[in-house]
Amino acid sequence: MSSGLLKETTSARVCSFPTVSVYCCLTATRRTDEKKQKSVRGCLVGLDNAMLSLAIVKQGETGVCTFIFVFYFYLREFRNTWQRLDPKQATRCSKLSKEDDVRKHVVHREVKSGEENTKPYKQTSKIRCFLTPMCLLHSRHLHSVTRRKLEHQKEQKS
Repeated sequence: MSSGLLKETTSARVCSFPTVSVYCCLTATRRTDEKKQKSVRGCLVGLDNAMLSLAIVKQGETGVCTFIFVFYFYLREFRNTWQRLDPKQATRCSKLSKEDDVRKHVVHREVKSGEENTKPYKQTSKIRCFLTPMCLLHSRHLHSVTRRKLEHQKEQKS
């Protein structure tokens, strides 16, 4: 989705005339500075937006101090919800040597149950590409089973 224009509501669509060099309207150019009519989504800050990249073009009379303060407040409040259970891949969890335990470096959060007199528990994401000793034992067992089957078949043929 291309970057849109500021509109009163986020669900509204506005019509713009971007140049053909913009990534959202790649076509064969016939003239230099040719423009194409595209319908893009408005990009006002709302609950459905996860990130917003802005460039301040003109400063008004009051300044942008209040905007920056509100932005950092929301950033501090929702930082934990952005990074709830990521990353999932084992190498990205630790980024350390192979001897370290990956389970110590996984992002976790404490969840409180609705019932009273219960301890909060930690919720973590499932670690992908995580080789445990049991996993290695299982794969070695499968390889040995297939190897024994092949040897048995060779003996049957001869």
